[in-house]
Amino acid sequence: MKTHYDLIFSTPTYHSVKERLAKFYLPTLKYLGCDVLSVIITQCKEDTEAVIPLVNETKGTDIVLFEFNSNFMIQAIDWTPLWAIKHGLSAKYYTFMPDNNEFLEGISSTTIDLLDLAFDKTNFCIATFCDGIHSYVGWGKDGAIDGHIEVNPTWIDNPHFIPWKDVFSFGLWDGPTDYPCPLFVDMEYVHRAKILSGRPVVVDTTFAFTGQYQYIHHHANDNVTALRSANAVDRINYGVMFWITKYGLNQELVWINPHMHFAEIYEAIQHPPYSERMKRHIIFNNIWDDYDAIYNLLRPHFKLITSNCGVERE
Repeated sequence: MKTHYDLIFSTPTYHSVKERLAKFYLPTLKYLGCDVLSVIITQCKEDTEAVIPLVNETKGTDIVLFEFNSNFMIQAIDWTPLWAIKHGLSAKYYTFMPDNNEFLEGISSTTIDLLDLAFDKTNFCIATFCDGIHSYVGWGKDGAIDGHIEVNPTWIDNPHFIPWKDVFSFGLWDGPTDYPCPLFVDMEYVHRAKILSGRPVVVDTTFAFTGQYQYIHHHANDNVTALRSANAVDRINYGVMFWITKYGLNQELVWINPHMHFAEIYEAIQHPPYSERMKRHIIFNNIWDDYDAIYNLLRPHFKLITSNCGVERE
């Protein structure tokens, strides 16, 4: 197994994952044309058993499969960098990579070059690409560089590419302790990163000139959509309450569609008294930067199942 990669992906799965991994994600990783480690994390035995043969059949990309005995998606996302650093691994960039992402032959191979170019021009803390399907990217931006690198949008879609040197610089994803998969917590991480680093978040929109997306982040299939629809109100409410609980924000500022007020929310959390509550992880008992303690909290809940790159079971 390599110890240094161009990209390390954290890919927690969400219910009935085999179709998405087999159709979109695993067969197309090779189109990135660089050294990739994908850490896939299943959350039930049925999904684990379905994914094992897919991992073993995937060639050209290093895959590690964990099973997580919880459905707290945020903790699953946070596990990968903690585990990687504990095992002496590193990369140029790290990201949470959705399990329904599809990379494109002849196009996605420029991903690393475009990230390097954007970093050279902006020193970004987080970058992403506009993928054409999840179109809520770019409103409220501060402007554009070279016409295609949008700076500090109000909302961006996953995946979020982070320079590896910053993987712990502004904390991990955070969320509530009493609900596993709320909405809006990813943007708390993104704007916390922007505030604490003093560096921009950027979106590469090269597709606007070429007509070709860097990758496609597909919508969920019908089964997953049905599950999400059934608990959509809870996911919104718990996401809203997370912001209120963590920062002590006025409930009138964080309403039922908080993405419409994110500009105001982000302005508020940059200043006391709200900013004083930023450096803590609610989901990890308010621990902030003791990453050994966070690793030890999570370690009992993860089981290394298999890999195609020589990683031994722990």
